[in-house]
Amino acid sequence: MGKAPICVITDQSLQMRSALETTLPNTCHRWCIWHILKKISNKLVGYRHFDQLNTCMKRIVFESKSKDSFERDWHDFIEEYDLHNSRWLNDMFVDRHMLVPVGMRSTQHSESMHSVFNKYLNSKSSLLQCVCQYQNCVIDKEQKKL
Repeated sequence: MGKAPICVITDQSLQMRSALETTLPNTCHRWCIWHILKKISNKLVGYRHFDQLNTCMKRIVFESKSKDSFERDWHDFIEEYDLHNSRWLNDMFVDRHMLVPVGMRSTQHSESMHSVFNKYLNSKSSLLQCVCQYQNCVIDKEQKKL
């Protein structure tokens, strides 16, 4: 690449974290919020009021205006839903410096688009195939909504 990137956004891979710390020590490494939020249903589904809990956590992550408001809202969230025993949430709070800073969610949209279109397209798809498969994707999504 010629020079090290300023910032790298990845999933929560420990191997990736270790490799980046070793090979790119001056590069800022953060975790993609899309990957983290995708894990909520697996990590917290057993808790009471899961739907409200899920909505509240996403609100905190996406609407916090500052580090202080995030930390205050996070503590209130843990108290309100009695999540003191969730190791995953405790670990997330300890590693909160790894979360993408407020307002910086550029990979979220592209990652979610990849997860939608990967079953319809590949790197060898022609432009015509892309248009046809896009239509199929839209139809499938509409049918799922109905």
